[in-house]
Formats: sequence, C-alpha cells, structure tokens
Amino acid sequence: MRPRESPATPSRLLIPILGYLAPRDARLAALAQFSGVECETMPLHEILRIAKDPAVGSRQWDDACLVINTAVLKESCSESAYTPEILDILTDVFRSVLVHGCDVDSFTASLVAQLSNGKLGDIGHAQPGACYTVSADSGAFSGALGGLTFGPVRSRDRVFHSSSAALRAIASIGQDPVLVAHSRNQSNLIFLAGCDLADLGAPVDLFGLEPYFGSVALPILALRALFGDRCWRLREHHASLIIDDPALWKRFGFIKFDRVIEMLDEHRFHMSIAFIPYNHRRSSKIVAEMFRSRPDRLSLCYHGNDHTSGEFMSNDLAFLNSALRIATSRMLAHEARTGVHHDRIMVFPQSRFSTHAMDALRTNNFVAAINSGGWPQDEPNPLIVADVIAPAIMKFRGFPLFFRKYPQQLDRAEIALHHFFGKPLLIGEHHGIFKQPDLLVSLVSRIRSVVPETRWTNPQSAVEDSSLYRRARDGSMRARVYANGGVLRNGSTVAETYLVERPECSENDIDYVALDGQQVPYEVGANGFIQVACTLGSGECRKLHVVYRDNAISSRLHAGICWRTHVFARRRISDIRDMYFSRNDRLVSAAQTLRQRLLGQ
Repeated sequence: MRPRESPATPSRLLIPILGYLAPRDARLAALAQFSGVECETMPLHEILRIAKDPAVGSRQWDDACLVINTAVLKESCSESAYTPEILDILTDVFRSVLVHGCDVDSFTASLVAQLSNGKLGDIGHAQPGACYTVSADSGAFSGALGGLTFGPVRSRDRVFHSSSAALRAIASIGQDPVLVAHSRNQSNLIFLAGCDLADLGAPVDLFGLEPYFGSVALPILALRALFGDRCWRLREHHASLIIDDPALWKRFGFIKFDRVIEMLDEHRFHMSIAFIPYNHRRSSKIVAEMFRSRPDRLSLCYHGNDHTSGEFMSNDLAFLNSALRIATSRMLAHEARTGVHHDRIMVFPQSRFSTHAMDALRTNNFVAAINSGGWPQDEPNPLIVADVIAPAIMKFRGFPLFFRKYPQQLDRAEIALHHFFGKPLLIGEHHGIFKQPDLLVSLVSRIRSVVPETRWTNPQSAVEDSSLYRRARDGSMRARVYANGGVLRNGSTVAETYLVERPECSENDIDYVALDGQQVPYEVGANGFIQVACTLGSGECRKLHVVYRDNAISSRLHAGICWRTHVFARRRISDIRDMYFSRNDRLVSAAQTLRQRLLGQ
C-alpha cells in the first residue's frame, strides 16, 4: 500500500456496472445529478483491472468517488469466490467511497464489516415506529437537519448493528446507525442503509417533504458528506408570511394594522398582503403610509384581478392576458396614488389556475407564482418527486411556481427540510389567523430555532434569493436561479467566475437577458438551461433578469353592467363577511349561503 496525501473533495461519481446500470445505482445517479454531482459509469472488471496498478488508478480517479453497490459485488462473484483483497485494492486507489444497497444478508454483512474495519456488524431491519435522527454534530453539510428526528420509518428500512464507541454515525434509526462515515486506508467511506432510494421520476400526490426523508434527503446527505460544495446549496434562506385578500383599511376582519406592525416589529418577521387589484381605489391613506414607510415589515403582491371564482382557470389566453394587464394597471395606479410598491408575484385566487395562466404570467414578465396547490386544474396531476423537492416547479410553460404552506403544516422537520432542499418558506393564511396571533408567534419562533439565519422578507425577494450554488470541477462557481429575476451573491473573500443557469422551455420567446438592467449575451445549453457567464467581486451582489417578448394577444374583458355588478356584489359581500360576520360562526355560514344564491355558485 502506497502512502498518499489526505483525501480531497471528489468532483464526480464513478458507478461500476455489470453490462447494465443496476436499478439502485440508476436512482443514486439521478439523486447525484439532481444534487449537481457529475456521474460516470464503467464496467466493474475494467475498474478492477486499472485499480491493480495503483499509480495509474490514482491518477485517473484522483477526483472520483467510487460507488460500491453491495448487490452488484454480490452478483459479480459468488460468496465462495469472493476475495477480500478486491476491497483493499479499491480503497487504496479511491480517496472517497460510497457504500449503499446494503441488504440483510451474510455477504453484505461481511463486506461492510471488512470495509469498516469491523466497526459495523450485521445489518437488520429497523424497529417499527422508530424515527430517523440526524446527529447534532454531523457537520455543516447537514444544515438544519442536525439534531432533529424524522419519521416514523417503514418496517423494512435497514440499519447497521454496531457496538463500537468510535463509530461516527451521521444519522441513526433509534440507537442503530443508518448513515456512517469511516476512514480506511486514507480513504473517506460513507455507508448508507435506510430505505430504498426514491425514483425522482415517480408521480406524487404528497407535498410534504418529511415522507421523503429516508429515500431522498438521507442519500443526498450522504452525497453532501462526500462532495461538500460540489453539491447545490442555498446561501440565504428566506421566509415570508402571505395573507390573502385584505384591503388596506385600518381594520380588516381580525387584522388591525397598527397592532400588526407592532407584532411584526416585536417578533421580527414580514407580512405580505396578497392584494386584490380591484381594491386599488379603496386603500386607507394611514394604512398605505404604514406600508410605504415600512417595506422591511409590510409588502403587497397580486391576488388575481377581480378575484372572481376561477378567473385564472380560463384557457382563453387572450382573456388571461387582458386580465393581467388590467391587474397591472390597477396596481400601478395604486402605487402612484399611495407610494406603496408591489411585488410582481401572483398568488392565484382559490389556488386555482390553468396552464395557459402560467403562459400569460410569463409573457407579461411576472417574477413567479406562489400557490397552495401544485398543478393546473386543466390537466391531471403531472408532478413527480423531483418537482416536490426542487425550490420551484418549472414544468408549466417554464414559469416558476413556488409552493406555500399553512402554519399547521410547518413542524420542525418540515422547516429543516425546506432549508435543506433550498426552498424558501412561504406561508399562506387569511386574516382569521390573527384571531389567535400566538399561533403565528409560535411559528416564527419555531422557524428561528431550526434555521436561525432565516431572513424574513417580501415574497419577491424570497423567491429571487432562492438561487442555488455549487463549485464546478474546474474550480469556478455555478449558480442556478428559478425566478424570472434571480439574485446572485458572492460570499467569497475573492472575485469568482460564475456560470449562471436557469431552466427555460422556449428560447424563441426570450427578448433579452439582463444583469443589473444591462443586456448580456447568453447561450442555451443542451439541457435547455439559459447560461450566462459573469464575474462577481468579493461580497458583490448582482441580479439576473430574463425578459420575454410582449407578443401576447389580448381581448376585451367583461365590461357590461351585468359583469361589473357581479364583481361589485361579490367584493362587497366578501367584505361584509370578513369585516363583520367572521367573528360569528352562524353569521359566516349565512353569508356564504347568501353569496352562493346571489352569485349562482
């Protein structure tokens, strides 16, 4: 065995194959690529041939992490023909090794025991009802997950049995380790048990992140332990509370704005009103001045146009474009009248929208949509696991859709996983939450205890700062933005070269790409991502903006007396419900019945 330098951070994952890519390895490769790690495959016999000459193998794979799928090794040779020297050869050549596919059988137990120098023994099944726990001292790569529990696990999830006090367990199920770091022959090894890896292309109907801890977060945690800053990571975590519907009056239902601003200041968080543009002439000067003078605590974004039932569920693109242009003119008029700036963010009324609505938002150069629902109502659920764990969904005409959650959905585990996956914490509610303001205070405190560095900002800043970063194989930086306006930050003490990318569905619709308002050249890569190269000085912050051509058709919206009366009646009945009836459950029920009869819903 030859002496070597200490292990360096790998930049690619090398997966041995036996004429085909094993299903478990295919899922690992997908998770690695999702995390920003480059993957290569090579026949196992070829890896062993090269590795037998350590000088050649070390030069060729100096920056590679070897995958050992125990099932692949088991298939490559019968247990009786297995030679332990193979493992010595591999760990002498590769500085980093990821061991996974650990089944409950004697071959795997023997292999794991040899690789861990006897620190890991048999492999068994987890106790029913037990939970995953991430070690509090697991390292910076685990982020906010450290010290938290997730689960419960499934009955077939696997664990390592060990009595070694020197074992470095990154994560455990109960008292049994499930993700372990170990050094052998000057190589860094990570052992991964747990449950089967998720298929990122599998359809989903769950929007919570905790069910994906064992099958997605845990293997990504293993990859981050090995690859460090080669993996996509968030630099700044943002949160924003979005309250739907209120007009800017001194009091709206349970909201009294003078008291709310005191609450926001005391507990240091931000509230955005999803503002109905129809109400643009109805704002109180006093309340508008609160918003104008305190953008650190209060902001506005769009909540439809007239806020009629399903107004953005239409498939009439001309109608949708006209509705957005009217909404924009109303919000600009409100800004001119009150001085209150607004975000170019759309929160869909009743969380309902069509695919064409996303197309219209894109053409009208909105920054993003934020919604409680995950897909358009004009098509069946098209979401897959990769959509749910990404910062935003980009598959609807290339326009970013960010999920928001209700306070009761955000326990400590869910908050930590939002941070881990780079998802901003966008919280949706209505004025009724202020009936019990302690619920909000408790949520803010919970978020701060899990992710102390979370910044409370307006929704547009939250989604624009959802950019992910990683260091490339050549030492330069990569950044991936999701919103139509993406903020880029260089936290280094030296200038860095960045290649910035953003998912795009149609290059032909782009008018230009700008950095800090100045047009810059761009390319569209083979993966369909817009790519822009730039240099950021130490501590410098720049903003990327993709501007689309204004070639949208529009039509004349309902302008007759019947439609205006319909909208007027809907808004006034809703106001009466929120302002007066909301404190009495019987009156709320009566108001809903009256509205249904008057509006035919």
